[in-house]
Amino acid sequence: MKDVSVLAREILADTYTMSLATVDAAGPWVADVIFVTDEAMNLYWVSSPETRHSQALEKDSRVAASIVVDHADANERSLQIGGNAKRYEGPTEELDLKLEAKWGVPIPKDLDQRMISGKVWYVFEPKRIEMLYTRHYEYRRISVR
Repeated sequence: MKDVSVLAREILADTYTMSLATVDAAGPWVADVIFVTDEAMNLYWVSSPETRHSQALEKDSRVAASIVVDHADANERSLQIGGNAKRYEGPTEELDLKLEAKWGVPIPKDLDQRMISGKVWYVFEPKRIEMLYTRHYEYRRISVR
């Protein structure tokens, strides 16, 4: 059987949307965002700083996410993740390219014309990851991290 981190990375590669949960003064909130990942399984997405989930992150970095792979058979695959998120201040060109490739949007040759210019990148650093992968583990949740 494959290593659990390899299976978790397959799930991350096989979908592009995560449901991101934040909390603010009005209570819990969930927003679907399109994400990319790195080798450490950090999750990155781009969003407007004015959205409710972005505003919530400014005050409370604790977040949770659910990532579910659509499936046509009985093999359910999903991740539930808890950790912290913040505005990403590092270089973004590689993230731009990953997001555009994953989303299936053509990459403009002129970098100034990129589809996500003017938006802010965020990074979610998982502290806990649990996986459901029924082909290998039936309905038992497996700890990835």
